[in-house]
Amino acid sequence: MNRLLCALPLPQLAEVLLFAAAYGLDAVFSGLAVLAAPDLQLRAGAAVTPITMVLAVIGVVWILAPSGFPARWLGATCLLPALFAPLVPLERGHIRATVLDVGQGLAVVVETREHVLVYDTGPSMGATNAARTVIQPFLRHQGIATIDTLVISHADDDHASGATTLRSALPVQQVFGAAAGAKACIAGLEWRWDGVHFQFLYPYANTRGSRNDRSCVLRVSSGAGALLLPGDIEARAEAAMLQRPILLDATAVIAPHHGSNTSSTRSWVRAVDPRVVVFSAGLANRFGFPHASVQARYRDMSARAYNTAHDGAVELRLAPSGALEVHTARPALERFWH
Repeated sequence: MNRLLCALPLPQLAEVLLFAAAYGLDAVFSGLAVLAAPDLQLRAGAAVTPITMVLAVIGVVWILAPSGFPARWLGATCLLPALFAPLVPLERGHIRATVLDVGQGLAVVVETREHVLVYDTGPSMGATNAARTVIQPFLRHQGIATIDTLVISHADDDHASGATTLRSALPVQQVFGAAAGAKACIAGLEWRWDGVHFQFLYPYANTRGSRNDRSCVLRVSSGAGALLLPGDIEARAEAAMLQRPILLDATAVIAPHHGSNTSSTRSWVRAVDPRVVVFSAGLANRFGFPHASVQARYRDMSARAYNTAHDGAVELRLAPSGALEVHTARPALERFWH
């Protein structure tokens, strides 16, 4: 108001004051832009323990103490453990798999104690893709700077569009599947990380057929627990796998082809016999995935079903004992205005 009053009798002074205010606002917005930058927002999450929570409460009470309370600024130091405590690593033999919410597509991050595997990179999204908008922020939040293995199950856009983006953003030690310079994911290829067994079950060396039916099928297991990642295989590939003496049973499975009725045949679902099935599908997608008959087949096997379209990202934690924990992002992040 004072600046406006100065504008009539003293226009030069008003101009100086307005410029000063503009520069001040520029400085404020520049600072806010730094605080809003993804690299700062999405740093690795801290390990929140009961001790760090108690210290944080003490710190807040200390900071908000009445005027005159000695050294209130020291309360801020009590918040540091909650902000910067390192993430607690997984125990040996444990598996954490996160089926990310990438809309109508698939992207799964599998973690062991010291290693990371990314299975598929989701769809393109206009001028960008899920690797840039979903996978990279998630990896940064988890404190993951290197991908040990990247698997691109097949070349369809909803599975492979972000492969180049991810490889240019982070060091990737090895790549399997449908990506430039990748190794073939031939059945029988296997390796172990931190007490966890990884094995490709399909395709076979002489496999022919559609791109979907040549998807890389990966089984991740430890003790009595197993996760099955089948890409977009359909009935033909499922029948071929059932003819071989391989371990198909899994504690949890990502539904083939997002729950299409061309996949998850009754005999294949019976062989896998999962306790949990995750459908990675887009909300109100035009394909109608997951198909009602497919959901019924898993329900008939008493499998608990999750859908990224409604649940958001689905985190599966598998222990060697076979114990399984499931955590979904959307209910966990829900606010009262939802």
